[in-house]
Amino acid sequence: MSNSQPQAGQGSPFDFFTPELSPPEDHTQSKPNFDNAYICANISELCYLSSVNAKHMNIGYEEAVRSTLYSWGCSYEDVQKTIFIDSQDIEDIPDDSENIDDNKKKYIADTQGLIIFHKNTVIIGFRGSEKKVGDWAINLKIHSRILDYTDRQDGRENLLSVISSKEQRVHRGFLRAFKALLVNQDYHDWVMKQLGAAENVWLTGHSLGGAIAILAANYLLEQVEPKINVSGVYTFGAPRVGNSHYRDHINDKFKSQYWRFMNDNDPVPDIPFPELIYRYSREGCMLRLNNINGNYDILRRIDQEGKRIRLGRYNGKPNSVNDHNLGGAGSYCERLFSLASQAQPMTFKHLKEKGNKRQIKGITPEISVFQTIDSLLKQGVSDETIAQALKVDLKIVKKARNSDFPYSD
Repeated sequence: MSNSQPQAGQGSPFDFFTPELSPPEDHTQSKPNFDNAYICANISELCYLSSVNAKHMNIGYEEAVRSTLYSWGCSYEDVQKTIFIDSQDIEDIPDDSENIDDNKKKYIADTQGLIIFHKNTVIIGFRGSEKKVGDWAINLKIHSRILDYTDRQDGRENLLSVISSKEQRVHRGFLRAFKALLVNQDYHDWVMKQLGAAENVWLTGHSLGGAIAILAANYLLEQVEPKINVSGVYTFGAPRVGNSHYRDHINDKFKSQYWRFMNDNDPVPDIPFPELIYRYSREGCMLRLNNINGNYDILRRIDQEGKRIRLGRYNGKPNSVNDHNLGGAGSYCERLFSLASQAQPMTFKHLKEKGNKRQIKGITPEISVFQTIDSLLKQGVSDETIAQALKVDLKIVKKARNSDFPYSD
């Protein structure tokens, strides 16, 4: 690929992704890489079944995701490496309820995501809740647990000991959602092997997926041997995850590598509430997106010693649930698009305008299929392999090879 900027419909948005960011010379002036943020937000959206008009984690969803990645210009070899994360059942940690006899129950963790490969970089995205934002306040359990990636059977804890504890504590539901991914040891070891071969690993997620992303990033740094090179964590509309001791630990580990993005008055980053017994506190650098004109406020930076530099406050509004959306008018993706300096002319925005990737089997057949075929042909992939990968008739591939594509930029 030439060094000149690709025109719309050519190349890959990932070509504008910076795998390893240099630490800022002055942490008091640090800011995120907005091209990376824009790409991470789109990957976070792709983790949702609704992003490709799917209803279940099945072969149809997997085919739609792969078709989307092809349309984004990803190589055939990298797309075939895509890992679809899907959790398994785990034993529930007993609730802090009075009737402990009813606590021996099965908890079905609903944790999904994607592991996307591009050259020597891996981007791991976690899906948030498919439910409406309004359900958060009802369904969110506020109890916390000591940060322990192994199974614990703690039983009920003395409330005074929780308040006075100096241990890292995280939201019980978020921890269980992540631990559900560790159940199958063989699968776990295989995934770690794939990640270990990458030069850089990024993690991202929206809403609940953002909470799981930072727990996973901490796990990769502390619990895996050899250590995985976590280069960045970008989350969108993520809730608070743990107490102040957990916050300080994460800030010391990641410093300016970890950015929390909040969109205008999105209410989800405000929960669980900090005034509750468990003293939830936001970790990481924080940035608030204000409007579609590229305005933003940096609310918090982390200095080279892992200390917080507070620059502003964030307060979401319960009636601003649309600000939590990843896609659509006034969403995270739209507002980050206006800040992305390089990736915007030829990436997700262009593809959506050509026919809305939510309808994919790509975009419209004339655009999506032929554009994807074109990308794979340029990579030297055989006609038969393309037809099999895209589930299209071989005649369509041969026609595409020998004719002009029926779209223009």
